[in-house]
Amino acid sequence: MRKMLFTVPNGIFSKASMVVSFGWSGKDIYKELTTKCKKSDPEIAGIEKLEIPKRGEGNFFFTDKGFYLCHLAEWDGSIDSYGTLTHELVHAAQYLLHKRGAATVDEAGISETLAYQVGYWYTEILQRIRSKKK
Repeated sequence: MRKMLFTVPNGIFSKASMVVSFGWSGKDIYKELTTKCKKSDPEIAGIEKLEIPKRGEGNFFFTDKGFYLCHLAEWDGSIDSYGTLTHELVHAAQYLLHKRGAATVDEAGISETLAYQVGYWYTEILQRIRSKKK
């Protein structure tokens, strides 16, 4: 299992970044963000209660202050890891676009905006994972 914690930009919809966590407990993430990243407690309130998801699972955590966390049990490079990551990114993109007032579905039921956001994050995250392997 690879334990990682890093940030990726949100792209054009927000100046904030999303934190990506593989294998970290909420308590450890909270400590890292408040000490090294100088995040304020109200901004990330509640994150310390998160547990490491069960193997093959993940979750998307957000606050009204614009904090986003994609939180996965692990990253082992398996098909399941890619699937779980994609699943959580769809939730994150839906929430981000909704909060920004962007249309998530057009009249034909297609969501090009959602697809671009998920693709953007997916590419950013995979680049970070690859750079950490070196």
